[in-house]
Amino acid sequence: MAKPNRPHELRFPYDTRLALAAWRALYFRPGRFAAQPQQPAEWNRGAYLVQALGHCGACHAERNALGATRDAAGLAGGLIPLQNWYAPALGGERAELVTPLLQAGVAGSAVLLGPMAEVVLHSTQHLSSADLLAMARYLQSLQRPAMPAAAEPSLAPPRLERGAKVYEAQCTRCHGADGRGVARAYVPLAGNRAVLQEPPANLVQVVLGGAFAPSTAGNPQPFGMPPFAVELGDEDIAAVLSYIRNAWGHRAAAVQPLDVQRWRSSVRP
Repeated sequence: MAKPNRPHELRFPYDTRLALAAWRALYFRPGRFAAQPQQPAEWNRGAYLVQALGHCGACHAERNALGATRDAAGLAGGLIPLQNWYAPALGGERAELVTPLLQAGVAGSAVLLGPMAEVVLHSTQHLSSADLLAMARYLQSLQRPAMPAAAEPSLAPPRLERGAKVYEAQCTRCHGADGRGVARAYVPLAGNRAVLQEPPANLVQVVLGGAFAPSTAGNPQPFGMPPFAVELGDEDIAAVLSYIRNAWGHRAAAVQPLDVQRWRSSVRP
């Protein structure tokens, strides 16, 4: 059945060819992947897959005010435009962890959610073992950026108590009072570096919109988390996430209700 073309939805000046031409002149540089002769063939294969075909820097690299990536090959992490999920820095990853994550979406206590779950579902789970291992070896060779110093929690007792009550009512049944969860079912929160990640955008997105790991051959019936965007307000979400980020030995900055409100607008219906 024939359908008329949809009109574009870009606002001025982004709907003009002049704007695109100006952006390309500023930031586009044509080029080809160049193998590094001092590195083994597997490393170069992984570098090509990550930098070129996989274009991992589109999400895992910082962007400037006009949306251009800064050092796309550095994979230092960045907030994904419009989606408000944070793609963490990549580097120093253990190959035995990266390969199953990209193939099955789960590895031990680690689970891929959000946009990365879509990448696994539609792309990386179909790669060959040789390609996955090459990507893992390359990522393992990158230097991991230094973690920021532990922030002062600055949690007032009332907010901490409120967060503990929300956690007990909404989270304990799956993640446990000790935050350890259940392997390959409910993600452990205690000791999870994603819980301490800055900014805490991913935590907010998971609570607001829920999340599912990808359905793969290695994990055909993934467990998921329901959305709480309607059930919990900004104050409760900020309180429970602040509690999680400072329970079980964690130490991280509090999540503010204003952050939840800001990121709430990007949750998919």
